[in-house]
Amino acid sequence: MHTRPRVRRVRTVAGSEWTNAHGAALRPGLTGLGGDLRLPRGHRGPRLTRGRRPHRRRAEFPHFESDVVGLPSNDERLVEFTRNLLIKPDFTKPYVLDAPEKNGGFFVECGAHEGEAMSNTILLERAFGWTGLLVEGAPRSIVKMLIKSRKAWIAPTCMSLTNTSVMTIFHDNNYGGRVSPKRGFINEGVKVDAICIPFNTLMRAMDRTEIDLFSLDVESFELDILRTINFQDVKINILCVEFFLLSPVRVKKLLVLMEEHKFRLISRTDQDLIYAHETYVLPAGIKPMVITEEEIMKSVKGVPF
Repeated sequence: MHTRPRVRRVRTVAGSEWTNAHGAALRPGLTGLGGDLRLPRGHRGPRLTRGRRPHRRRAEFPHFESDVVGLPSNDERLVEFTRNLLIKPDFTKPYVLDAPEKNGGFFVECGAHEGEAMSNTILLERAFGWTGLLVEGAPRSIVKMLIKSRKAWIAPTCMSLTNTSVMTIFHDNNYGGRVSPKRGFINEGVKVDAICIPFNTLMRAMDRTEIDLFSLDVESFELDILRTINFQDVKINILCVEFFLLSPVRVKKLLVLMEEHKFRLISRTDQDLIYAHETYVLPAGIKPMVITEEEIMKSVKGVPF
């Protein structure tokens, strides 16, 4: 005869004090959303042996009997069991992390658009008190950015593709403007005259010799800008560069350039490569990526030259 699974009564261990052979108190019980963390009948907590240390695995990960195994997701007995299993967070205690957050950093975001949508820096500014420089050449995006009152400087200009300031035609298409296309892109959007300022000039104007994060998204002209940078004058710790609109040939040149300037690839998305300079101490648990050039090329959508 088929019988439904039976849920046994459980007992609480919170408030109990486990001691080892020398009388030293061990960890107390944990607190869950539904009250004290409850263990099934028959579970004795940490396994203690005479003259030995407690069995750490049993202490950290209590064993639960199979009374609730096999119950459907909407079964109230499983819901109640799960509710008692949850451990309530302590919002009064500070984080104790292997990779603590950096407060008060400085960023440069080139291709900042309107300062919020798809921004790589807004979270750093709002949550961690960062500030920096937002570079954008599209007039309509600049107007929107000013309304948002970002806590960062704004450069209403393009970043130069050479080591000199130049005038160019900027195509403001209201979502991803670019300087006058030269590599097969269709001219689109409102055409405006714009002055382009070199990266190192902008940094001198800001009196900056070190940047915590440089985010570069300029619709296929990333390599041109990176080639103009004097990395001896400005130290860049983390570099996020869009690459998927580059041609395969230019992606290869980008990879070589980053290696020449001692940058290590630490992460990637389908659109961006994220580098850290070799002098930058990476947080615990983050290591340089081992990825082949062929894998990176799978995301490339740029024109084939």
